[in-house]
Amino acid sequence: MNETRAVRAKISYDPETSLNAELKRAHDKIVTKWLQLHYRMMTFSVLFITLIECLMMPLITQSDLMNSTISNYMLKFLIAPALCNLACLAAATYVMKAAGLRQRQRIYAISLLYVATAFIVYTVHSIFISVGFIFILPVIHTIFYTDVSLTVTTFITSVASFLYSELFLRWDPDAPLTLQSDYRFTSFILINLILIAVLFISLLFMKYEEEKNASSAQILKERLSLEVQLQFDSLTGIYNRTKLQTELSSLDSKPAGGRVILVMADIDRFKEINDRWGHPFGDECLIAFASILSRCCANATAFRFGGDEFCLLFYGMTLEQAGSVCEEIQASLASAVLSRSEDFSMTASFGLAESRSPHDVIGLFRNADQALYSAKLTRNSIVAFHAPYDAPSF
Repeated sequence: MNETRAVRAKISYDPETSLNAELKRAHDKIVTKWLQLHYRMMTFSVLFITLIECLMMPLITQSDLMNSTISNYMLKFLIAPALCNLACLAAATYVMKAAGLRQRQRIYAISLLYVATAFIVYTVHSIFISVGFIFILPVIHTIFYTDVSLTVTTFITSVASFLYSELFLRWDPDAPLTLQSDYRFTSFILINLILIAVLFISLLFMKYEEEKNASSAQILKERLSLEVQLQFDSLTGIYNRTKLQTELSSLDSKPAGGRVILVMADIDRFKEINDRWGHPFGDECLIAFASILSRCCANATAFRFGGDEFCLLFYGMTLEQAGSVCEEIQASLASAVLSRSEDFSMTASFGLAESRSPHDVIGLFRNADQALYSAKLTRNSIVAFHAPYDAPSF
């Protein structure tokens, strides 16, 4: 009894586990694509900012903002930041290509390196307080991972970088001090408030995105569960009659030279089993039989047709080969461990019929059923139908 339950559990299909695995694979694929885009956006930002710095140089050198030599300006405000940003970009490229890193480590590394590029740009160009809005970019790029800890970590790092650069670094000595300029202090407070607003909007977006995904996943689970109920037998865990009909309707699309063998199997004296020992023991016999069918039929598909009748579909095998499998099933039945093994030995009869493409499903069923009827006359027998038939196609 325990053995048959164990085998039954093995052949049973868990739709929720299967769907969860499929959803995880789909989610990981989307995250990988976004990580690639995240990296490209960081690369574009670095190259675009470097280009803007080059284009702005002639204008700045001819304006009142220029308080040093051109060579000093190029070194301090063009070459140095460009090299620092390129170093961040090189580190990001290494992170994307390194073989030993997990995906989560790559995501965190790219997000924080993006903050580093924003820190470099703002520190160099802090004379323009509005450049501080660049710290918004690293935060919003984390939204699509729907990882709250990642977004919060990136936000804290961005705010800390902005505060440190604004209050403690003086890369450009001409930039006004925060506490000595009402305009700059107001802008400083405004940027921080906007960064906080971006964080809360991001968290709100992720919350509703997770709820939407959870709702979609639940709908898919319910749909898959319904499909499984339509295809699997609830008692034995193997395919049911509906699935068998689906398989038979698509026989001509199967490979293996178009040869198909249908086996109809029936537990001998099943009505007597139910009448004598009760339906619970009858169910135990059905479960044991289905388990043995699944275990012995590696090259076939097992179905419960109804009641104590089962079907097997073999593709690309001869009647002799299918008959050998049926003999193996009979041997397994003889040694099956049941709750009444001391006074009962389960047997089954098998009827085999063969069809070749184009398939006549009605005739195939009729011939297999006729062979099964002949087998049940003597019980625990295997009979193959050999006579040709000519009936309308299914």
